[in-house]
Amino acid sequence: MQNFFRVALSAFLRLFYKIDSTHMDRLPKSGGVLMISNHVSYIDWLVLSLACPRPIRFILNERFVNMPIAGWFTRLFSSLPVDPRRTRAVIRKTCEAINNGDIVCIFPEGQLSRSGVMNELIKGFTLIASQAKAPIQPVYIDSMWGSIFSFERNRFFKKCPLHLRYPVTINIGELIPYENASPEGAREALVALSAESLGNRPEMKQPLDRALVSALKKRPGAACLIEQGKKKHVLKREQILGLSVALSRYWKTSLTDTSDKIAVFLPPGAAPIYINLGLMIAGKTPVNLPFQHQPDLDQLAAKLDHHGITTLVTSRAFFPQLEALLQSKKPAYHLLDMRSEIDAASGVRVMMERLLARFEPLWSTLRRLELESGSDNPQQAAFAFVPRIPTSSDPDTAKAAYGETLFLSTSNILAQVHQLHSVNFLTTGETVFSESPLNTIEGVIFSLFLPVFSHNTAAMRSFGRQTQGDSIESILRESSASSILLTAKLRQQILAEESWHPQLKEQIRQFLSFQLPPDTSNLTLADHTGTPVLQAYAPTDLGRILAVSMVNPSRGSAASLEQHGNLPNSVGRLLPGIAASHTETWDLQSPILSDQKKCYPLPTGSHIDKEGFVFLKAEDA
Repeated sequence: MQNFFRVALSAFLRLFYKIDSTHMDRLPKSGGVLMISNHVSYIDWLVLSLACPRPIRFILNERFVNMPIAGWFTRLFSSLPVDPRRTRAVIRKTCEAINNGDIVCIFPEGQLSRSGVMNELIKGFTLIASQAKAPIQPVYIDSMWGSIFSFERNRFFKKCPLHLRYPVTINIGELIPYENASPEGAREALVALSAESLGNRPEMKQPLDRALVSALKKRPGAACLIEQGKKKHVLKREQILGLSVALSRYWKTSLTDTSDKIAVFLPPGAAPIYINLGLMIAGKTPVNLPFQHQPDLDQLAAKLDHHGITTLVTSRAFFPQLEALLQSKKPAYHLLDMRSEIDAASGVRVMMERLLARFEPLWSTLRRLELESGSDNPQQAAFAFVPRIPTSSDPDTAKAAYGETLFLSTSNILAQVHQLHSVNFLTTGETVFSESPLNTIEGVIFSLFLPVFSHNTAAMRSFGRQTQGDSIESILRESSASSILLTAKLRQQILAEESWHPQLKEQIRQFLSFQLPPDTSNLTLADHTGTPVLQAYAPTDLGRILAVSMVNPSRGSAASLEQHGNLPNSVGRLLPGIAASHTETWDLQSPILSDQKKCYPLPTGSHIDKEGFVFLKAEDA
């Protein structure tokens, strides 16, 4: 009868969760084992039980034994009821079960993660392993954050699932001998498993053009971009997809450039978003250049020549500044006016594509656009940007050098999106005000890829509105944004306001700053607005967001322990999917860190604490 209920429960759960497991061969087929796992949801124990071929016994507070439903589950899965106040009895009972040849699983964090990031590991499990002389089996549960049983959206249970058959993967690690057991070593093993799990996700291996179309086809009537121009324009996902596909189909026939790379020279705004999307769906790699009113033409030409680029998408308003490129003795450059290209692709074609975006089945759209086949090389460059390296203390000065071009593959991009949605950083459905340009990683992620691949919306001003010097307060109120991505210019504009509207104090919950070293005016900004300024870490030379600070999660219940989302002087907590090891320096590893660098060393003198908070050396932090 017990077996029958286990099979029935497994079948029922698999209707809602797609449970996979990797490296199950690393689990001993017999003998006592102490299993440790990360802990993000109320049904982690159930998922582990159903995925593991051997029965697992879980330590459970004995007060649940006499509860009708909880007690039944306790007996069904042969849990170990204990009194947590009697530590010695807990250790003795656990050791007895292990010595009897059972697998006993504990969650060494001692609590559910309400941030999505692993908390400090309590060292009691090392004492159990030592006394039982049992090996430790690290296990990582990947993708469970976001389910209704996790604290995603700042609450347990009372929310609709984001999608049915939620994908979950159980990744089994190598056994750790009890002689080598330590909280530091166990944490290192678990975060290494998280990096391995992220790199093995099947969605990382699809072509970017297919991924973009598939993502935008979901929830076609939902808002994707909000642009504040003369009027407020809310662009739905079907509009973005319709215009992007229309541009891609037009460019497939009109672009005579045989190169796979096309340069984009545009200021922040909505237009560069669908220009880039159109190029990617057309099979081109957009290379976003630093935008300046008076660009350094020598640097610009050198960068174009280096990549063999002869076609540049820009605005006719900037043609006079770029005329010298056309008169160069080097191969002639072809300038495309953004507005003319959009007008040429618009009209009936956009209207038809928008209708198809809403009503055409996905398989039909992919086939019609010839996107049905997979990519032979998942690490092939699909998007690129050129960072600008300031050569003075003013980040907005024209005196700046072009950095090395950073190429991102589909796996790089999708992994970054999944990482940010594996933590309690942005709330599902939240609007982020972002005016960072597309030659910065924060602009690329928050203005372009997060709105496409998630439930978040990006808000921004049009280029004309940015130059008018209007009150930023009214623009932020109209955008309904609750997270603000800071730029130096935006920070100055907010501080220039004499007062901060009371509505904004309720509306905006966080400012996000990627500037290093952190600007001291962030403290002034926090005092001025009453809103925390949270630091994040995205090294310019890597082109990836490695760590983010979060608003401290609420307790969830009176019995819950306090958890930290941010700490003073820290640039944030390492995102899931990034492993860290320490020898002479702290090194970060991940299969999706970048295509060129699988290991990234933090600056000498930096360190990572037991909760995963990154502290850079004093001169950087």
